[in-house]
Amino acid sequence: MNRLQKPVWYFAGFGLAGLLSVLLLPLCGYILIFHDRVPFLRVGVMFGLCIGVCLYVYLNLHSFWKITLFISACAAAFYLAIFSGFFIYSHVHTFDSLNQGRWGPGPDVFFIAGWVGAFVVLTSAQLLLLPREKLWRLVGISAAWSLTGGLLGMLGHAANDLRTQLGAHVGWVNVYGGDMPLLTVWQIGVAMVLALMMQVKRNSLAIQQPDTTSAADSGRSLSVFGWIFFAVVFVLLLYSITWEIRGDHSPGVPGR
Repeated sequence: MNRLQKPVWYFAGFGLAGLLSVLLLPLCGYILIFHDRVPFLRVGVMFGLCIGVCLYVYLNLHSFWKITLFISACAAAFYLAIFSGFFIYSHVHTFDSLNQGRWGPGPDVFFIAGWVGAFVVLTSAQLLLLPREKLWRLVGISAAWSLTGGLLGMLGHAANDLRTQLGAHVGWVNVYGGDMPLLTVWQIGVAMVLALMMQVKRNSLAIQQPDTTSAADSGRSLSVFGWIFFAVVFVLLLYSITWEIRGDHSPGVPGR
């Protein structure tokens, strides 16, 4: 029986992977390439590694280079979420009233950041795991499912505020734009959204094209858009790592 026919273990596995991607972050400090100068890189890579295990176990993605591409996309997704949050916080003031006079980013910033991060993760999963389809449809599906990522960003922001108000100390996971509550909510949530999206898509394919319901074809080459997408991801990732190593973590973000 295909593992996708066991939804309890399937969704539990993805949810646990999302949780472990947060809980295991402190271990990254013992790995040389994840020294203190790249705390943002730790978050994305650990998330990609944990979810990559689920892709291998549940969705039969057994190609090492494709799993590597997915991990790279997750790492880039976290950086792009940060950059998009910076941009909204600096240049878009339409929803300032949502901040209710408090200092710092409001729910709108975390919604956009959560949406952007989820979009990159979900798009990369579709490109690597599913048969090729029209570009507009692929982008549209990712954009729609990523709305949940935006809501998770807002929920994580609220959880962070609650933790602050309660005075709870969770300093062992602390990165710009959020710490443990935000990361836990978003990463578990997006892991579950990814699992649900793949379940829906593969069930749909099972009805439309029965021959494509088996495991992800690890030998299937990427589409032209796929190559362009991951090339851009790789360039952005290199730029982001350089930006982080330089220590310039607040590129022109004025206070509101």
